[in-house]
Amino acid sequence: MQPLERWSTFVTREFEGFMAEHSNYSSLQLRFLQTLRTFLLQRGEVNRKNLVDPPFTQLHPKGARGLFSASDIEDILRFTGRLVA
Repeated sequence: MQPLERWSTFVTREFEGFMAEHSNYSSLQLRFLQTLRTFLLQRGEVNRKNLVDPPFTQLHPKGARGLFSASDIEDILRFTGRLVA
């Protein structure tokens, strides 16, 4: 029987994989994802509204909407939803 993986280790590993899959993202978009990882680790959840509020508006005034396409935002929400399910 294997011990359970720590939440922070799991989330960090999954985010690293997600960012590697999206290597076409700009440095600002990757910084957004790093901020999102920290947000998720601190809060334990994330929703659509969170992505257009601080701390994400520090990266762009419109938050995720200013950095990602609608389909990218949906992809990010599916990804984070899978992590907290």
